[in-house]
Formats: sequence, structure tokens, C-alpha cells
Amino acid sequence: MKGIILHGGHGTRLRPLTHTGPKQLLPIANKPMIQYAIEKLRINGINEIIIVLGKTFRKKVEDTLNIEKNKDIKIYLSDPKGSALYNYIVNGELKSEGGSITEGIGSSRITKNFATAKIDGAFSIDDKESLPIIFDLIQNEGLSLGTSCGINIAGAIKLGKELGPGKTIVTILCDKSDRYNSKLFNKKFLQEKGLPYPNWL
Repeated sequence: MKGIILHGGHGTRLRPLTHTGPKQLLPIANKPMIQYAIEKLRINGINEIIIVLGKTFRKKVEDTLNIEKNKDIKIYLSDPKGSALYNYIVNGELKSEGGSITEGIGSSRITKNFATAKIDGAFSIDDKESLPIIFDLIQNEGLSLGTSCGINIAGAIKLGKELGPGKTIVTILCDKSDRYNSKLFNKKFLQEKGLPYPNWL
């Protein structure tokens, strides 16, 4: 059994105490609040603990709890065309190439939380790769997912081919297709962009 501790949020209701650190690190009897949760889990025999960190004071949390990245876990970025993060991870250069109909992911700059992310590699995903995956999942699995999911799944497939059999790969299904109705299910739009579409559209 594994334990999960949610460690996000800005702690606005506890200000000014949380101006310089997250609420989970506020001391209670000279010990960070989160330490009590960790100890309680361990008392109950749960020693594998996942701490979900937000972007607020991430480095401070890692340093306080002495959190280190498990060397056996590899983290890869799935980046849409038009974003500069793939080139930044692979070549050390913020350079974007191409474009994507995907919205809300990718970036042309390095944010504070991304700057401290320990990423092992990256894949640049073209819409021509991700869209067939989305349409296939709708038709064969009944999952109506958005283009960000398509980018993530395409990256997971590439990683699977790179790592080979016997590995566990985890990705995030982060959006639904209804957000993209005017693009994803618009045959004329897809044709004009030279993008693939299913025969049932």
C-alpha cells in the first residue's frame, strides 16, 4: 500500500504565516506540520509515500524533507509542435518549430516550477501523431479525450518503444474533447490544416 499527501496550494488563508513558505511546513511543536502526516503513515506500515507538490515553494519542500528523485524513475516531456520546451530539454535552446491545434500546454519560456523540474528526456509530438490516437480512443474505447491527452499518450507510446518491454509507463489524461469541438470534430478545419480525421466524421 502507498500513501499520498497533497502538498499544493498557496495557503492564502494562513497569511502572513505563508508568505515565506507553504502551510505544510508551518511548525507545530517545533516540527513541520507535514511531518506528522508522514509519521502517521509509517506507524501504520505505509513506507512508500507520494507527496504531490505544487509550484509554490517546491524547492523549499524538497530541501526540508530531503526529497530526492528516485533514480529508477524517468520523467519525460511530451511537447506539442510550436512549443520551445522540447528543444530546451534536448538541445539547451529555447527554440520552437512548427505549430499545433492543441491549447493550454507548451511554452516559449521557462517558468519557475519548470526550471527546477528534473526531466530526463523529451519528445516533440506532431498533431498528425496525436489526432489518430484521440479518434481511435473515441471509437474503440469510448474515451472522448482532448488534444493534450493525445500529446501525452503519443509521448508515452514513444517512450514505451524506447524503453522496451517490462516497463511501467504512467501518463496523465488531462482534458476532454468537448473543449475542442470547433477543431477536433470539424472536418473542414482539419482538411484545411492537412490533419488526419476519421471516416466517421
